[in-house]
Amino acid sequence: MSILPGTPEFLCHSLKRMGDLFAPHDTLDRLLEEAARVSLELLGVDHAFIVWATDSPQKVWVRAKWSQLGVDGIPILSDQVVAIVERIQRANSDGLQSRSESWEANENGMMIRCLKVKEESVGYLVVLPGLGRQNHFPSLLFSIIGDQIGRTIEVYQIRQFLASRYSSLALCKEAEEEKGEIQPFDSHLLTAVLHPEKVARLLAKSFYRDLRRAGFDTNQVLFVASEIIANLTATIRKTRAKADRESNPS
Repeated sequence: MSILPGTPEFLCHSLKRMGDLFAPHDTLDRLLEEAARVSLELLGVDHAFIVWATDSPQKVWVRAKWSQLGVDGIPILSDQVVAIVERIQRANSDGLQSRSESWEANENGMMIRCLKVKEESVGYLVVLPGLGRQNHFPSLLFSIIGDQIGRTIEVYQIRQFLASRYSSLALCKEAEEEKGEIQPFDSHLLTAVLHPEKVARLLAKSFYRDLRRAGFDTNQVLFVASEIIANLTATIRKTRAKADRESNPS
């Protein structure tokens, strides 16, 4: 049975679903996919997208989506969403190109809201109704959901840091060596969200240096690297097997 908006039951349901986003997720992509699904449910729209920012201020990509048709929805919509967001970015070069700019827009029934971590834009929540329909949700609710998604991204990344003491120490040490001063934790958090590949390179370089300082020779370092790859391969194999079992329970 559907819950009518504006009722106490809907409020309780909304709070519960937003709370679900703060639960641990295996990956950031899983979290963003759930965020798109929650946005669709609470706003009563047909399609919801999490559009991710890139190093280029005028380029974005759809990182997660959900629709009434399921996780995939209508593929062509993703291209349309990206095209519209990028066009608006080009037209508002003084707005979206500033990552600290709070931004919201309504484009042909498509609602777009900045997702921010530590006051910096990392992406956008985009929702749109089905063909021939209009959005009927309060704009304040849309803004609140966008703000909460930004906070869940921040909490996810904090969990990742806290789960790996080595990552925290390595990033702090690398930043201190690079800039000559201790950087605040927030700066590492934002770097991990916006530039995960950069963080991976920093950790790899730091890990290599630590191994050499500990007396590991070239062959021993190669052995460690091969063990890491072997563990990664085993994890991927188990993940695929689990996914196959879930998709084919019989």
